[in-house]
Amino acid sequence: MDKMKKFLSGAIVAFVIFAVLFSFTACGEDKNEDKYSVKGLMDKVTNSMTDLPPMLTVSYGDENAESVFSYLSDIDYSKVKDFIFKYSEEGLADEIAIIQLKDEADASSVVEELKTRITIRRSTFITYNESEVMKFNGAKAKNIGNYCILIIGNQASNGIYDFEGAFK
Repeated sequence: MDKMKKFLSGAIVAFVIFAVLFSFTACGEDKNEDKYSVKGLMDKVTNSMTDLPPMLTVSYGDENAESVFSYLSDIDYSKVKDFIFKYSEEGLADEIAIIQLKDEADASSVVEELKTRITIRRSTFITYNESEVMKFNGAKAKNIGNYCILIIGNQASNGIYDFEGAFK
């Protein structure tokens, strides 16, 4: 009978240890998923850009999301897993877009389209509001894996630095 009690005690202790270790592992996975959400990345990027004007936001699940996304890229919207786009509500040059694609293979074409957007918007602001043109000097479009980013603003380099840092 003593052997049975020892065995059951050992089994209960082992089960408790396993349950505790498993719960720590599960918490870690959720944290990593959140780290790479487009909203989490956008928060990180915008927190480092302290001079942004009031911004409007369109996200993947919004009613007009597909229509707004077409201003950023011509890629088939079904290839987009998630995106968030912030732009100045005052008609200024500032824009930030973070796009999560379903397949990394599509990222290079999206980045090229985002770079074209920077060029076109810069040309527009040369005639529309020349005081905003300086914001394009550090504007950047790039990808890390299946995540693409577009940043136009005075502190774009801060945003890019934090975007890259999120993946290290």
